[in-house]
Amino acid sequence: MTDVLKITDFEPHINSTFEIRFDDGGQVELELVDCSSETREDYDAFSLIFNGANDKPLPQRTYNIRHPELGEQQFFIVPIAPLESEKMTYEVVFNHMKK
Repeated sequence: MTDVLKITDFEPHINSTFEIRFDDGGQVELELVDCSSETREDYDAFSLIFNGANDKPLPQRTYNIRHPELGEQQFFIVPIAPLESEKMTYEVVFNHMKK
């Protein structure tokens, strides 16, 4: 994976599973369901939308998240809304200044 992540790194993995593992051995799976981007004159920005189970919602914080092809990264994950009674929606936002 490159040092600067881009939306194109994630688009091929929409509908795939990302995993968060906890120190106590527990884990949570999140499904990447959408990627969207916004480009401005001085920066590039994109966001990732994940769905996860609603029975154990994740609090807003930084997590180590792993994908079989993308490896492990640290993402600041924000819960944005319950999608349905069984799912919770989360967002990860990236902003990069253009060189």
